[in-house]
Amino acid sequence: MLSIRFHPEKKYGMDEAELSPPYDVVADLLTSDVQHDPAYARTLIEAFERVVRGEEAPMEVQGNAYLIEVNAASTRVSTEFGTQPSCELPTPWLIDALQQWLAYLERTRES
Repeated sequence: MLSIRFHPEKKYGMDEAELSPPYDVVADLLTSDVQHDPAYARTLIEAFERVVRGEEAPMEVQGNAYLIEVNAASTRVSTEFGTQPSCELPTPWLIDALQQWLAYLERTRES
């Protein structure tokens, strides 16, 4: 799984979530596409879990700046602007990253 570093002092900035390359694109996906929207994070988690369980076909999700291509085994995250290399990771890792982001959002919303 990915170890995401969160920086609440940089709230709403691209550096609010930090991962080392090549997974930095996942951190940017969280801050730019999922943003501070717990409901959207939950929607993505649930959809991707259904794909992993084989209950739903592989899918593509187009966000503000990133394209997420999900199948049961792996996910490719690519930028729409070609400014970063694409990143491929196991789909459960992306689900975990989304769960970490959701937990972070819930913690920081309460404070």
